[in-house]
Amino acid sequence: MAATLTKLTCTRRSLNCLLWTPPSRGYVPRGYFREKLGYVPTLSPPEVTSLLIQNEVRVERQVKAKYVVGAFESNQVASNNPIEDRRAVGRLTNSGATLYGIFDGHGGPSCAQAVSERLLDYISVALLSPEELEQFSHTMRSDVPMELIEHMSFMNAYSSPTLTSRWKASLQKFVVESLSMSGFDDEHIEGSLLGEALKTAFKRLDNDLSSEAMPVANTMDEDMIGIALSGACACVAHVDGLNLHVANSGDCRAVLGKLEDSNKWCAIPLSVDHNPDNGQEVSRLKKAHPKSESGFIIKSNRLLSQLIPLRAFGDVRYKWRVQDLKILEAACGHTVIPMNYYTPPYLTVEPEIRFHRLGPRDKFLVIASDGLWEMLPSEDVVRLVGEYLEARDTENKFHAGSSLSLGNINRSLKRRQQGLSHNVKDSNAATHLIRHALGFEHRLVSEMLTFPPYVARNYRDDITITVIFFDEDFILNQYS
Repeated sequence: MAATLTKLTCTRRSLNCLLWTPPSRGYVPRGYFREKLGYVPTLSPPEVTSLLIQNEVRVERQVKAKYVVGAFESNQVASNNPIEDRRAVGRLTNSGATLYGIFDGHGGPSCAQAVSERLLDYISVALLSPEELEQFSHTMRSDVPMELIEHMSFMNAYSSPTLTSRWKASLQKFVVESLSMSGFDDEHIEGSLLGEALKTAFKRLDNDLSSEAMPVANTMDEDMIGIALSGACACVAHVDGLNLHVANSGDCRAVLGKLEDSNKWCAIPLSVDHNPDNGQEVSRLKKAHPKSESGFIIKSNRLLSQLIPLRAFGDVRYKWRVQDLKILEAACGHTVIPMNYYTPPYLTVEPEIRFHRLGPRDKFLVIASDGLWEMLPSEDVVRLVGEYLEARDTENKFHAGSSLSLGNINRSLKRRQQGLSHNVKDSNAATHLIRHALGFEHRLVSEMLTFPPYVARNYRDDITITVIFFDEDFILNQYS
């Protein structure tokens, strides 16, 4: 940050409620509350299912073999109140590519909410050619602006008109500055350049979140500082034909489900977790700071003894200069600066990019917040979605497409036979995963859904999942 904060005053409520102390993540033994407090399940099986499906979504293409994504299914279940996870889906109007995002908030939902509303727009701008940037720049100031992306609205989604107007101004500034730089690289975005565009969008949005939290006329906007003080991990998949790019910052995760020739499901990681368990990530962080700080940069398995993810949006208390954070402390009357805070920034949002070219054996992609991965390993998640697919196939009449070989037909028939043996209770893959993450057996799932929030956080985190299913006929046609 280039500017230095001066004396400021806070608007509306006190900022104390925005300052977050990370919770302990030591989970309580599973039966503690039931055995010690006389807790018994109170939900019937239909009631459990009713709670599980409240936020589920399924969108399916009506025309087969025309698009690489045949369908996607999504769901989320809260542990925090309010839930801190968010999700987003959009289609780029100029290319037809689709974007799928999962955003795991911490310190409140504010940052995750802002990122879920804004990041796909920033990505769409970063992917524009110079000519498209010029056209979009002109239409942004008109009554009928050019639509870059079609956003999908989820039932529990919301937005603030007041904040949206400020965010639009920041996006316009990004467009203008991108246009001024476009002459240095007139190549159309593709291949590795697409990955760079994703990085640009992540970093520019995070910079804007920080800038918007700066005071105006010595007055701080509480909404903006609330967004910047909280944080969010993000994982976004960009799907365009057979080209799949994943941008990940933090500890959300993307895993590809592949059906091997042996008819076994294989989990292909398309992201890595940025947390203290990642040795390469810890090494990167320590190399960015003096050796004298290596003993406390990661302490108690957290960044500066506080934060678990090592990359994230927001979290300006790990990014701003000391003098700026001191002004913030004076304004809110609460400690903001972490101990041993000498050479900021300690946190970055820059995502790692993974590219994968889809093949005929690639069946689906699972993107989820860490609430799922803390409960189930990637291999189990892929196996469960695979079993869900096999069970669903048995409900439909078998149809051998003209492009299928005898070997593929034989494998499909074996999968249908396997599907008859799977115990699948749900008609949504994300719901199926959530049920298993909560224990699957009715009594265990009922417990997880009826614990009050202050108890639930001792057992699990918010869980948000999107499962993207690829159209096998489309992929086969591209290879034929």
